[in-house]
Amino acid sequence: GGNSVVQITNSNATAGGSLSLRANGGVSLGTGAQVSISTRNGAVAPVLEVTSGSVITLASGAGIFTRETAAGAGASIAITGAALTLQGSGAATVIQTATTAGAAGSAGIVTLDITGVIDVSDSGSIGSVTRGSGAGGSVSVTSASLNIDGSNQGAFDHDANPGTPDVPIVTGISSSTESALVGAGAAGNVSVTTTGGISLINGGIIKAETVGAGSTGTVTIHGLS
Repeated sequence: GGNSVVQITNSNATAGGSLSLRANGGVSLGTGAQVSISTRNGAVAPVLEVTSGSVITLASGAGIFTRETAAGAGASIAITGAALTLQGSGAATVIQTATTAGAAGSAGIVTLDITGVIDVSDSGSIGSVTRGSGAGGSVSVTSASLNIDGSNQGAFDHDANPGTPDVPIVTGISSSTESALVGAGAAGNVSVTTTGGISLINGGIIKAETVGAGSTGTVTIHGLS
């Protein structure tokens, strides 16, 4: 529902707390709803898992995300469902792993295993970003088909490094490194596999990039155009 928050914050140096949401039917996160794990100095990476027997929908600023804020292993995200829709309506609507500015730890990996279609539009974003010296997470997406429509973009990532401009959310799938400091972490790799078509329109993207000092990752796409 709108503005609902489910969060685990873990500062344990030995183990992290995982979070699992399972539903036989659909999963819907509306305006401002968040499901997240924040870790600090954990030696074991937890997992944020969402499993649905039907459609998983994120809309209007909803988010499924993890953050590593220090030197530990960031939590990964694993999502399984019959279909997935991210429709931002101009508000950043994300499935994302990240490290915060100054963090030496690595971001978690993102794995989406969707048996049907993935639709991403209007500032919807799937990916991983590092803002410190740790590595970004890899992003792996598997589905029957993938549609990314970049219309009505305009949201910004307000977690960008302090003192720098907010980074615009670009609708699509990405891995990026955003720290301008020497020793910035490398972006993770992006892999997209579909058994059917892939459609990118109106500025929708699949990319790995650096907007700082770190090295970029690779992009691998297998599917019908």
